[in-house]
Amino acid sequence: MTNHQPTQADRAPVTNLDALRFLESACRNWDPMPPLTTDDIGDVREELQRFRIAAIEATGVAELREALERIEQWASAYPVEAFPEPDFDRADELLKAGGVSLGAISASNMRHVLSGVTGIVRAALQSQEPPK
Repeated sequence: MTNHQPTQADRAPVTNLDALRFLESACRNWDPMPPLTTDDIGDVREELQRFRIAAIEATGVAELREALERIEQWASAYPVEAFPEPDFDRADELLKAGGVSLGAISASNMRHVLSGVTGIVRAALQSQEPPK
């Protein structure tokens, strides 16, 4: 994963001057440099813009994949082999006898899990936002 965070400059449109500077740098060892038309420079500008967008998107994809892996690791930490599915009717009956409902426990667990998943996703998405 790259440590580069896209900036506003990264997201800005590529200009003809950017394309010309790129060509001058990329072709600096060509002697002589072939003549370039405005269309040639425009083609390079468009391709540089596509490349820039792809690079920004690739950065975000890597971070989102990492977030998904964290969520999958969390989910696989509770395999059915180690924690078999309970008899929910019996569990509800026993819990009600103690003054607690299975619904209240389920809701509490879901809030905990969704809060954790939200935190993982939010961190991944915030890492993609441009600096303010």
